[in-house]
Amino acid sequence: MRRGDFVETVLKSAQEELEPKYDLDRVAQQVAELLSMKIEEVTAFGKSPQAVIKREVSYVSGYIASLG
Repeated sequence: MRRGDFVETVLKSAQEELEPKYDLDRVAQQVAELLSMKIEEVTAFGKSPQAVIKREVSYVSGYIASLG
């Protein structure tokens, strides 16, 4: 194996490890359904209590999904 091939293989492997293992759109959709909200509300920016709760639930759901 040439040195350049080795470096390319290592970089490709590292990139694959960094790629998310879950679909954020799917997680946001599930959170929206769970909380009876529109998906736009789940992904919206803001500090309203409802928006903060949605983001926290979304974060936790994403974390749990990444474990499986």
